[in-house]
Amino acid sequence: MNMEHKTPLSSRQTLMSMIVRVSPLITIRHTSQVCQHWRNLILQLPMIWANIVDLDVLRQKKGTCRTEVLRRTGTATLCISGTVYWKKSSRTQPFLCLLLKEHWERIQNLDIDVVCLGSGDPPTIIKQMRKRPAPKLEFISVCHPLMGSQVRGSLFKKIYEGSEPKG
Repeated sequence: MNMEHKTPLSSRQTLMSMIVRVSPLITIRHTSQVCQHWRNLILQLPMIWANIVDLDVLRQKKGTCRTEVLRRTGTATLCISGTVYWKKSSRTQPFLCLLLKEHWERIQNLDIDVVCLGSGDPPTIIKQMRKRPAPKLEFISVCHPLMGSQVRGSLFKKIYEGSEPKG
C-alpha cells in the first residue's frame, strides 16, 4: 500500500515504476571493475559495449570517457539511446554528431529524444542521414518537437524515400 496516498498499488507497472533504472552502461562498467578476469573478459567483447551506448550516462562524463566507450565498441553494430540536449554547451551534441557522421553505417538501433535549447538544427543532421546507406539499421526513433513526435512510420519513409531498414 502506498502510505503517502493510502491507495493500493494497482498494477505491476506501478510497482516497476518505483524501481530505479540503472543503465546497462553503468552496470557493465562496475562489472568490469570486479576483478582482472572479469575486466579482461568484458574488454574482449566489443558487442557488449556497442549495445549499451547510453547518451544519458555519457552526457555526465568527460570527453575521454565517451571516446573510450566508443573505442571499446570496436567495429560492432551500435545501439544508441538517450536524450540529447541541443545547445552550444552540450556534451552529447558533438558526440551524437560524431556517431552519426563517422559511424552511421554501424548503427543498428537509434532511439533518441532531442531537446532543443536555443541553437542548432537537429533535423538537418537527421535529413543528411538519408543520403547515406544504413545497412545495419533495424530501428530508428528520433523524437523532436519540431519534427512532430518521431522519425518513424511515414516520416521515416520521407527520410529514406521508401528504403526502410530491416525489421
